[in-house]
Amino acid sequence: MTERLAIEEIEVHVLQVPLQKTFWMSTEAYTTAGQVFVTLRTAEGLVGYGQAHGNPLDEIAKVIREDLSPILLGSSAWDVRALWQRMFETTFRRTKAVTTGQPHFGNRGRYQMMAAIAAVDIAMWDLRAKAADVPLHRLLGTDRNTVPAYASGGYYPSADRDELGIDGLINEIGSYVEAGFDTAKMKVGRVPANDVKRVAAVRDTFPDIRLLVDANGAWTFTEAALAARGFSELGVAWLEEPLAWFANAADLGRLAEISPVPLAGGEQEPHKWSCVPLVEQGGLRYLQLDCTRAGGITEWLEAAAFATQKDVGLAPHHDPQIHAHLLAACGDDVIQETFPNPVRDPLWDEFFLSKPTLRDGVVHLPAAPGLGFEPDPAMLRRWSVASWTCSSDAGEVQVREGASQFAVQ
Repeated sequence: MTERLAIEEIEVHVLQVPLQKTFWMSTEAYTTAGQVFVTLRTAEGLVGYGQAHGNPLDEIAKVIREDLSPILLGSSAWDVRALWQRMFETTFRRTKAVTTGQPHFGNRGRYQMMAAIAAVDIAMWDLRAKAADVPLHRLLGTDRNTVPAYASGGYYPSADRDELGIDGLINEIGSYVEAGFDTAKMKVGRVPANDVKRVAAVRDTFPDIRLLVDANGAWTFTEAALAARGFSELGVAWLEEPLAWFANAADLGRLAEISPVPLAGGEQEPHKWSCVPLVEQGGLRYLQLDCTRAGGITEWLEAAAFATQKDVGLAPHHDPQIHAHLLAACGDDVIQETFPNPVRDPLWDEFFLSKPTLRDGVVHLPAAPGLGFEPDPAMLRRWSVASWTCSSDAGEVQVREGASQFAVQ
């Protein structure tokens, strides 16, 4: 086992991948796949990888460069929890001067700061598992290496709220069934009556599939209640993020009391504290906290432990190459979101030289140490729109534009 695990260099890439087509959700379009990809290098030559999602990506990368690098460089990844606390304190204890305005109003977006912490925290956990020469799920205390998964898709064909796109929807869900999935998720969140028609078409065609729906936070309470009644007759297994952003946990709890369909949510939460009212008051059946947005693995594990104590299942948003390790250590009431359509998720399809295997609706975790994935250097160069390398010289952080010679270990 590597003793020191001192972080000597931090490499940050902002990745942007234009999609071949537009994928319409209830209220907005998805046109570009992107992430912040982080590499931590240690004095012993180990490399740890981390990822962050959110917007704007360049702001997330800037937080890593300006705020987190001074904390991490020279520190040991074994001290991940102590380092997490020091990084988190930058969200409310800051010493930098602000040239204009009042510093406590909008001085760095806290969502961007939590995503930045996520990327480096994930990379530290990757380093720890590699230093121990075990897969991350083994470091977390389990030899379980498979996790059930569902196929996520079922987007709208256009911005037209009256265009249902049922033929394309049926073809897409059919491709997931053919690939071995027994659970699939589709988009809702527009006109409730039209959404019920779309769901009914899928149910009629695939009577045995477990069907999930995702409104992406588009509805008022009244609309969500109306839609839930329609979905219940079609055997929908969960209704995800039904209420608009201004609704609170108590509103979600009122909906859960009258909804015949179980509720899922939490993928947009930035930390464990905001998950507490969702679990205690929101009536969630599944918590969907995303560790690549919300403080990383350290934070996710604490939120997951709380949810499990309250008999709330775990279904994290996206990134099976990371989340499946965590779910493997969390019991049986879990399921992992995947995007098996390569047009929708080219990063999953093309970015990795090695990664978990997705087969017959199950994520099979690799036996390699750490997270068990390796990025493709060619794809990293192709999709990187900005990059920095941070190192330390005599205690001062040195930043150079562009990445060092990226080489997969």
